Amino acid sequence: MGIMELPTLDELVRDRGFVGRILSKLPPSLLSEADKKPDPWLFLVEYASRRKWPQNYVRFFEAAASQTKATVRLGEIPRGGGSISASWWLKMCNALTRGDERSATRATRKVVGSICRSKRGRQWLMEDENFPPEFRERARQVYGELYAKDKRKLGRRKADDKWKGDPDFDLKRETASDKIAVELVRGWLRGNRNGASGYCFCSDEVLATILGAALKLRSLDRELIKKIRRRLGLKKATNFYVLKDGKVVLLK
Repeated sequence: MGIMELPTLDELVRDRGFVGRILSKLPPSLLSEADKKPDPWLFLVEYASRRKWPQNYVRFFEAAASQTKATVRLGEIPRGGGSISASWWLKMCNALTRGDERSATRATRKVVGSICRSKRGRQWLMEDENFPPEFRERARQVYGELYAKDKRKLGRRKADDKWKGDPDFDLKRETASDKIAVELVRGWLRGNRNGASGYCFCSDEVLATILGAALKLRSLDRELIKKIRRRLGLKKATNFYVLKDGKVVLLK
């Protein structure tokens, strides 16, 4: 799966569900300003926090921002950037924080390798002038080493296909965890259709019920939902749909 296309703020404000109701209360000028930012949701989190808005707004913006990050995470997996349970990017950041140079070097090679599997990734990492020259040079060096290694091991043709092509990566969704992860991320803000309540408003019990039926997964429980949700870094909003006496109700 490449990076999943997410709806813009302009699209979401017209949604008939909770998302649209929340965003329609915001000044149009603020939404317009946010939509111009690299990360509109992070901008709204910071904006609302500085002005001490009610926490339900801040938590919703944080939930929305977490969808963006989880989408990038899903895009890493088919390129070799990790799995649902582990991200090489996070491992690299953690190793750098600890000062563990050996682990950081290994993780960095994995990160560079996963990004450079696509043409867009190679251009971004090795040519984008927003990065310092030494960073771009280091990325080119690692890329060259990875290509040379596979050229010796696999031959030029296969190495070229792997490192100089531009394949359409797709998460195979062969396991229940893969299917759950994709559906959670896709519907985090507005469920599986326009007007539906986003999964970020639902308890893990409700999510187990909804996704179990949608994905035809029997005996799906909240613990698996919770585990996958946390691994993806998906954050909940304030208001939840919960199960009460076997029925889905809105907890006010």
